[in-house]
Amino acid sequence: ETNINDCASLPCANGKCVDGVNNFTCNCTGSGYTGPTCSDNINECASSLCLNNATCHDYIGTYACRCVRGFDGKHCENNIDECSPNPCDNGGTCTDKIDGFNCACPAGFNDTKCENDIEDCVNNNCNPNQNCVDQINHYLCVCKPGFTGSNCSVDIVECLSNPCKNNGTCNEGVNGYNCSCLPRFNGTYCELDTINDCASQPCLNNGTCVDGVADFNCNCTRGFHGKRSKFTLNIGHYKCHCPSGFNGTQCESNIDDCPSHGCNNGTCVDGVNDYTCMCNKGFQGEFCDRDIDECLNNASCMNGGTCQNTIGSYHCACNEFTNGTRCEMDIDECENKTICNTGLCVNKQYTGYKCYCDQGWT
Repeated sequence: ETNINDCASLPCANGKCVDGVNNFTCNCTGSGYTGPTCSDNINECASSLCLNNATCHDYIGTYACRCVRGFDGKHCENNIDECSPNPCDNGGTCTDKIDGFNCACPAGFNDTKCENDIEDCVNNNCNPNQNCVDQINHYLCVCKPGFTGSNCSVDIVECLSNPCKNNGTCNEGVNGYNCSCLPRFNGTYCELDTINDCASQPCLNNGTCVDGVADFNCNCTRGFHGKRSKFTLNIGHYKCHCPSGFNGTQCESNIDDCPSHGCNNGTCVDGVNDYTCMCNKGFQGEFCDRDIDECLNNASCMNGGTCQNTIGSYHCACNEFTNGTRCEMDIDECENKTICNTGLCVNKQYTGYKCYCDQGWT
């Protein structure tokens, strides 16, 4: 009455054992194996899953495709687009190929990626006075140094610019010149003085000699002056006599002229031995001591107002119909609603008002 467990001996190598009556079965699902005891490896490559000449590698329960160059994807089904991104330089047009690409180059370029600018000067028509300059798909003929003109046929006269120094003579040549130098000078432009004028030590009293062109200068030590540092001063001492408006040991200070002068109704601005008064509003004169009469010609007050001059300003006395700083504002008498009783009030700008009475009223 007891069923013997036929799975006890683990007969299924790579599958799940299902016990029966005096037998068993092996479930190989998902194991990658087949056969009565799941001992036979399933060759997933047998169904030719890999495309485009890829090599299939079988594994336990799975497989892998090793793609040839130019393809990718699980089954090597994708042709790799070598044109993305575009490898062609200088505006070349890319055409994708298997494991490669082809660049159609614009005029003036060649090579695999159109990276080479074709040397257009190999065959050129420039004349002997011109240099060929390569461009994109063409070339330019540029005059060599020393030549000018539409065909570079005119020899430039370099001596016109007087390139020779120290009175050297310029000798014109073809595409060049040379300088004939006076004695004691040499160099391409006669710029080199060959004689050291300081060699004889012409500076006295320890002065420092500075060589020049057919000349020298002496930087004198303290207390000496003159071409050769010959003459003495008050050695170690000096006194500066300052011009008007300055003082100090070296006349370095501008004297402030403002404290000794009054600007009354203004601000003093110091100058050199001088000063200037910047007057406040309403004042004038060299010392800002004269009040400006703002009421001249009664120009400041409007609408018949009377101008009254004050110190530094003015005041407008307005008539009974206006107000404001300059009497510029009209008083609206009609704002008083009872001024015309029951009649109609009409404001007359700057001159008062007028009442229009109802019938029967005066």
